[in-house]
Amino acid sequence: MYLSLDTIGIRAESAIGPEAIWDALLRDLADHGVITPPRRQSNRNNPHEQVRAGVLRWLDAGPRRRMLVLLDETDRFFESDAPEFIVTKQLKELGLTTDGRIKVVFAGLHSVQRYAKSARNGPFSHLAQRPTVIGPLRPQWAADLLTRPLQALGYRFADDDLVNRVLGYCSYQPFLLQMFGWRLVATMHARRAADVAAGEPPYVITRNDVGDVERDVDLKADISAAFHDTLHLDPRYNVIANALAHHAHESGLDARLSDVDGQSWKTFLATAIAAMAWGQPA
Repeated sequence: MYLSLDTIGIRAESAIGPEAIWDALLRDLADHGVITPPRRQSNRNNPHEQVRAGVLRWLDAGPRRRMLVLLDETDRFFESDAPEFIVTKQLKELGLTTDGRIKVVFAGLHSVQRYAKSARNGPFSHLAQRPTVIGPLRPQWAADLLTRPLQALGYRFADDDLVNRVLGYCSYQPFLLQMFGWRLVATMHARRAADVAAGEPPYVITRNDVGDVERDVDLKADISAAFHDTLHLDPRYNVIANALAHHAHESGLDARLSDVDGQSWKTFLATAIAAMAWGQPA
């Protein structure tokens, strides 16, 4: 079951506290037929207990039943639940009392990683070993994500250089590779439909095919939108990206940060931020 906590509005020092997650879980579990909403109003006053009891009944109905609860955008939830982490402990307890038949996955940005890495006791102790960071794929994984679905559809690249060209264009990001692959398939289908002598698969993806997709105006707009969406997830991302852009503009694309007049990274960042904010050095 997937639940984005952004839709609930949980945040620190607001009227909607971390316990609101139980109302959301109760509603979604009822929609999926896992829990039957109570008829008596008194039972509605403790959504945590209702979720817990309802899920346990659902598990008892079949020994092979399992549940995976995917909680997305959990940064503000953790910040609101700190420092006691009462609700987080309740979520952890669901997994412990069911011998792992219920698993809760927390996804988010810096707060999720910070709590998971720093905690060795308390509700995060079972998460602290190695948080999974989502980012650019390893080269082979990125290549597999691009080429294997295409092979299943009857397409192959003319050479490995074209594969590496697409990987570089998409910065090994899975979401961008999926967008590129979707448009590449559409391009290849259109050309094959127009070519009565196309023959049988595998159909070869040429340099011209890749170039046409790279020049696709809609793809460029989608990649730009995805990049800006990432920057807007956290103001600090935007600051760092603009600082790096400022460095490249002032010192050249080939200049390394260590080459900036002997400045430390912190000094450079402060100088760049001041220049962006006020148009003059700090």
